Amino acid sequence: MKKNTLFSVIGLFLPMIAFSKIVVVDTLNFGLPAGNGLLPWNLAVDSATNRVYTTNWYSNNVSVINGSNNSVITTIDVGKYPYAVAVNPLTNHIYAADTNDTVFVMDGGSNSVTAKIPVGNSSYGHSIGVNSATNRIYVTNSDDNTIFVINGTTNLIIDTIEVNNNPHGGIAVNPVTNRIYIGGNFVLSINGANNSIIDTILPNNVYGICVNPNTNRIYATSYSDSSVSVIDGTNDSVINKINIIKCLEFIDINPNTNRIYVSGQNYDGIFVINGTSNTVIDTVEVTYSIGRVAVNPHTNYIYAATMLNTIVAIDGISNSVVDTISVGNTISGVATNLTTNYTYLAIWDSIAVINGIDNSVLTKVKLESYSGDIAVNPNTNKIYTAIYDSNSVLVMDGTSNLITGTIKVPNHPKRICVNPLANRVYVTSGSVISVIDGTNNSVIDTIEISTDCISINPTTNYLYVTSRRDLHVSVLLVIYEPTGLVVDSIVIGGGATGILVNSNTNHIYLTTREGDVFIIDGISNSIIKTIKIGTEEQMGITTNIRLGINSKINKIYAPSMEDDNISVIDGLTDSVIQVLSVGKRPVSISVNDSTGRIYVSCGADATLWVLVDTEGVEEPSFPQSPIQNPKLELSQNPFIKSTVISYYLPTKSKVSLSIYDLTGRPVQTLINKEKPAGSYNLTLNAKNYPSGVYFLKLNAGEQKIVKKLVLIQ
Repeated sequence: MKKNTLFSVIGLFLPMIAFSKIVVVDTLNFGLPAGNGLLPWNLAVDSATNRVYTTNWYSNNVSVINGSNNSVITTIDVGKYPYAVAVNPLTNHIYAADTNDTVFVMDGGSNSVTAKIPVGNSSYGHSIGVNSATNRIYVTNSDDNTIFVINGTTNLIIDTIEVNNNPHGGIAVNPVTNRIYIGGNFVLSINGANNSIIDTILPNNVYGICVNPNTNRIYATSYSDSSVSVIDGTNDSVINKINIIKCLEFIDINPNTNRIYVSGQNYDGIFVINGTSNTVIDTVEVTYSIGRVAVNPHTNYIYAATMLNTIVAIDGISNSVVDTISVGNTISGVATNLTTNYTYLAIWDSIAVINGIDNSVLTKVKLESYSGDIAVNPNTNKIYTAIYDSNSVLVMDGTSNLITGTIKVPNHPKRICVNPLANRVYVTSGSVISVIDGTNNSVIDTIEISTDCISINPTTNYLYVTSRRDLHVSVLLVIYEPTGLVVDSIVIGGGATGILVNSNTNHIYLTTREGDVFIIDGISNSIIKTIKIGTEEQMGITTNIRLGINSKINKIYAPSMEDDNISVIDGLTDSVIQVLSVGKRPVSISVNDSTGRIYVSCGADATLWVLVDTEGVEEPSFPQSPIQNPKLELSQNPFIKSTVISYYLPTKSKVSLSIYDLTGRPVQTLINKEKPAGSYNLTLNAKNYPSGVYFLKLNAGEQKIVKKLVLIQ
């Protein structure tokens, strides 16, 4: 393996000396204030205080937005994966439900959590409705087919309503008639006085639902037939259907203007419906897929959550976007080119290029749509980025950092892996793996198979892909790439989230959402060991986990999203030897074998953590005279900001004392003069140095001493 250029600068050396300390050398922030959220999931407006509340799915908090100037005031930490949010404007209480089956009650004055209410067992399907007239809160639970009725004064569950419509959709309340409407496989209307089911109303597969109390009309979106059904609240009958020819999910209404606003995740915009004529009167174009919408009837502003971690504010008069509120950013992928020592970050709508020497951002390449996974072929110096929305893979030249090609692939590419030996690129897109020739950037084959995660052993040419049966069970498929045939399959409990191949040992490492790492023998295709690195569901529900490996020292680095740490696994013993704390929700890891640097992308606070495993760094040792050797010592090492250097000269000598970085680049010369024999001390002030590993070299006549420095800022 190629040595660091440091050694050619310093001179001859003896065999490598191993060090096992791992230290953080830098953090780079690519988002707005850390902790302000990733993927705003649901919205609610308090028209009395003109505040907007959004649940941030991955950062486990609620953002509080000032509706006057559209700025984020603060964030409130709640439970894991907060889903629904609702407001009672009369009490100024905010309710947020998470996937840990808890409703968090927040005080809108102090922006603090004041109560927690357990609401059954549901992995995903909570929605919340508030009847401000009766101070009752209604919470759906799709797994249990139950509606919980909560007293808003005592925060106690006072009743449960058994339903049969799988209430995975929205919930809406008409405070005038005291009826509650529940979306799901169909719409249920419930009497709020005695909590009994009044009627069953089609349409099917209802996601979004809202009520105009002034007209007693209910509007329900059907995902199945892309329509909005208009329901008469007097007799619970469908009186009109508005076809929009898009997959619709979310809806809200301004009762003052009688306008309905409809959005869907597969459409970059909002449909505006006139509630009198029941016709689409306008569309508002918004960059990238829209999530929930919420209306403030007092200001006539409409707020829409997007998957670009923004809330879009729309003027209800002109139907135009008047502001965009950022509630965070995320790094969706990271990859390192060992040859150039550049690291590439996929940051939604751009690719950031990082210099691996000083961790500076060299450039950002703007993209037309948001980016997903990213991979590097170090042999060709090409970078491949999945572009989810445009069904394509971008090819970037690593020398010019320019986009040089676009490769069309099937629907919504997710994961990428590269075989540098064969110059092949593999891209997963739902039920298809596209095989790309890295020479001419064309799809040369497809493998029809449903996949989540993918990795390859370039030595054996076996592809390893996971196919998730449900959240708790996955199948690992072994594919011989030249034929595209599945040669083996292994059932994995826990739901796969990431996969990595160690070509040194032919072991496959597979992470699951339950916090396990399954280790599989690549010869027998059997599970040989399971390592627990987190508690249940600690790995998260994403399938975008990327493990890292340092092949030089045979260490695997596995992120645990919920614990905000990474586990270091010894590839020889397959045991966890160290756990390192990093930023919020680490997702993707890339390693530079040559420098020992570990790059960890943390999705929830949009930071890149740079660590160095000093076992991967070679510290040179030099032959010294057995008689009257010079000495070189440090008062502290590792050290913060400064340390005292002590050295001893046995004879009068020409002395040079210099510092080099990991690449062998001279950083500073401390001494370069002739000095008499004796002991000397000097203070090294390193407050302007970046954190990391350095080398201190003393030349005294013909004799040399080198010490490794570890600086922690």
